[in-house]
Amino acid sequence: MTVNGTNSFGRLMRHLDQGDFAKSEKPLALVEDLFGKEWLSTNGGHRLQKLWARKDTLSSTELFALGRAIEILTPDHSIWLKRVANDIIRQPKNAHGYIAEIMVCASLSTSDSTVLPASKGNKGFNLTLTMPSQFKYLISIKNHDISEHEALFREKCATLKAAFAKKMKELKVHGALRIASSQFIELTSLDSLVSWVSKDLKKTGSYEWQGGGVKVLFSGLLAKGFFSSELVVFGGFHRNELANQKSRIIQAAENLKKHVPPSPNAFRFVWMRVQSSADVALISDVAKELIEHGVSGDDVGVDGFIIVQPSVVREGDSSMVNTVFSIVEAPHAGLQASRKQAENISIDVLVGGVSSEASRELLQVDGNILELPPHQYVYQDSDFYILSKMENGVATGNVSSPASGVRNHSVFDIGGQEMGLTGRLSPRAEELLIF
Repeated sequence: MTVNGTNSFGRLMRHLDQGDFAKSEKPLALVEDLFGKEWLSTNGGHRLQKLWARKDTLSSTELFALGRAIEILTPDHSIWLKRVANDIIRQPKNAHGYIAEIMVCASLSTSDSTVLPASKGNKGFNLTLTMPSQFKYLISIKNHDISEHEALFREKCATLKAAFAKKMKELKVHGALRIASSQFIELTSLDSLVSWVSKDLKKTGSYEWQGGGVKVLFSGLLAKGFFSSELVVFGGFHRNELANQKSRIIQAAENLKKHVPPSPNAFRFVWMRVQSSADVALISDVAKELIEHGVSGDDVGVDGFIIVQPSVVREGDSSMVNTVFSIVEAPHAGLQASRKQAENISIDVLVGGVSSEASRELLQVDGNILELPPHQYVYQDSDFYILSKMENGVATGNVSSPASGVRNHSVFDIGGQEMGLTGRLSPRAEELLIF
């Protein structure tokens, strides 16, 4: 079925092309041309294949950004693009890092400077940005996805949601399961909760896990044949999470120091992309401390950091990609001379907006928006099946996603038989896969 207003790729991208399909079709065509339609359409579990299979607006936005990057780089770096595309296809575990190289190179490609990707096997940095005065920025790109601890937390929560939704159908009730803790919720506790939900959950009420440190609330919610289920879990970071975020700064500097000596004619930058749950302020403080230590005379291996945190933020009922930038620089004579000639780095974020501070972490519960404290893992996965209303003989329903992980499905009663309608334009969770 073709949705009215979609382009030739079957995507609704008015938020990007304002109805001019050519604007959104060209970037998508470039992605298809570089990676191959057959490979992109294969269900191989690769993050780029997953993105291509989805048709929601967030996946379209990410693919549009990648296509724009390919468009910017193709005139001068087509051979390099093909090599990196092959690496992305053949090395799925490292694919996000290679995609980040394409995105960053394109973001820094402006008419006022020249970007040159490093040759394959080059150690220390990924690209050189040369200004008109021949002053150079040597940029090492570091891409950090969610930690292993957070990934396992989400995986266990997804298993718990599946078990809970199945239980609601068995009990023929509509239910909400809310789990909260200020401490880290151990994986064994989540496994135990899955077992409890599958075998023993029957009555609504409050329960405790992990010696009382984890609070569990099972309550009733709202279509007869469709059973709504809501799972909300939030708990403190793993004890090593913040330490690992700090250590990445030190490791990046040490790696650059091994391969690139300091120079008055070049500025060593680390471009570090961090996941949406990372504490940008904390990471920036560690970077500042390291830079200040280097000012005393010791070479710490790096002259500056560009810390980048892309995420999806809400504006009313709509979502947009927002990128937080935090830039830390050491005093550098060559940099100062370049700046005096009005040579400044210009960054094209490709899609979305820019800010200097991280957005607040919000959660929707019972129609209310709650602001969560920092340093929390959060998982929300809710399906609400709402019976449509009859107005003047016409049934009207609401298919929407009022918050990340929350889906409203509309149910129509036709001659005593219920039919569910689910939207395709909202992802199950608003998480970036490649941007």
